[in-house]
Amino acid sequence: MDWKHVDPQWAWAPYEPSREAPWNLERAAHLFRRAAFGANWQQLQQALEQGPQQTVRQLLQGGGEQHLFYQQMEQVALATLGNNQPGGLPPWWLYMMRFSPHPLRERVALFWHDHFATSAAKVDAWMMWQQNQLFRRLGLGPFGTLLEQVSKDPAMMVWLDGALNRRRHPNENFAREVMELFTLGLGNYTERDIKEAARAFTGWSLRRGRFYYDPEEHDPGIKVVLGRRGRWQGDDVLRILLEHPATARHLATKWCRYLVAEDAPWPRELIEPLAREYRRREYDTAWLLSTVLQSNLFFSPLAIRHKVKSPVDFALGLLVALEGTTNFEELDRRLTQLGQRLFFPPNVAGWDRGRAWLNSATLIGRLNLAWDLASQSPPQMDLPELASRYGINTVAQATQWLHQLLLGSRPDGKTQVQLVAAATGGRSSPRSAPDRAVLARAVHAVAALPRFQLA
Repeated sequence: MDWKHVDPQWAWAPYEPSREAPWNLERAAHLFRRAAFGANWQQLQQALEQGPQQTVRQLLQGGGEQHLFYQQMEQVALATLGNNQPGGLPPWWLYMMRFSPHPLRERVALFWHDHFATSAAKVDAWMMWQQNQLFRRLGLGPFGTLLEQVSKDPAMMVWLDGALNRRRHPNENFAREVMELFTLGLGNYTERDIKEAARAFTGWSLRRGRFYYDPEEHDPGIKVVLGRRGRWQGDDVLRILLEHPATARHLATKWCRYLVAEDAPWPRELIEPLAREYRRREYDTAWLLSTVLQSNLFFSPLAIRHKVKSPVDFALGLLVALEGTTNFEELDRRLTQLGQRLFFPPNVAGWDRGRAWLNSATLIGRLNLAWDLASQSPPQMDLPELASRYGINTVAQATQWLHQLLLGSRPDGKTQVQLVAAATGGRSSPRSAPDRAVLARAVHAVAALPRFQLA
């Protein structure tokens, strides 16, 4: 199968396990890598029992005491922001990603954070936190509501100078990015459209840190945006952008790159049925994710291991799978070195993804991080207890199980020999009992495999 010959009807139809495409550990682990931040052994086994559809529904709903968890985390954030410095925000969010009873909600918030990329390098920390809460609150709902709220969000207005957009001196920054990045995508608008839209957004401002519309600063004249003529205001332009079919195609393609395969060509005829229905359903993002995550294409070889893990995914995948924790301030520092600091995307287009995450320096950094997480002192991953809980009694069993846990498959014979040698240093038998040091070396060896770099 290749991308040129994918049948759209087959691609977006619900996946039904079969002899050729069984519901197995590999596919369950794939689902958790994309829709959450990985899974522990118990979650994987539960998913195998429940099947793909029920597992997807559970991921979309979340579990546990969600209200209590988010209420507590809001109190932590308020305490962290007491001095209005942004340094505490990345560790706070990393902790939430690791321990949230609704990891898909955090995954969605991360997508929108990258889509509406805004940085604390320029924006007030309180505003950044409020925007982050907005992504969490509205991220699975209608995109139109999210777009309107983000467009008037104080963080976005500071970031793209929307608060400086005046009748006599229209500022085009927001008008350009709302078309190029947030809705239509390149090639679906003109420079004239940007200039006219900028006039429509005049009068949008901030007062005491909140959105404020100043009619005295609005240009009331006729504007022509995407061929439509009228005395448009900012909300009219957002509506016009949502009504254009290019917006649904742009968003559907971006979600498919995020969830399915980032290195795929994504032919228009494959995206079109998904985008058309997304638009018909008034951009119901929960519907879009449910459809994609349950699809034949998502569980096909065209999707599995066709995405490079971001630094955040690399680190959290280990923590979640091994049921551990860490010093999240230190983790934030290490992830910054690897090229990803939450709340600090590098520019308006967000982070460079895919192969850009990997080079000689970051690969070494990833391996060092994996070792430090597995062997940290005092231990914040109880690897011996974890192995004992799941009946792992020998080095050979440990390496096989860790390969299954972290990669979703059993190692082949050659890989198994290499993992045992790395875990023991060649100094003990594969049948010997694994201690903490052996288990840490085994984790490091699995994390060093090329396939572990791929989601």
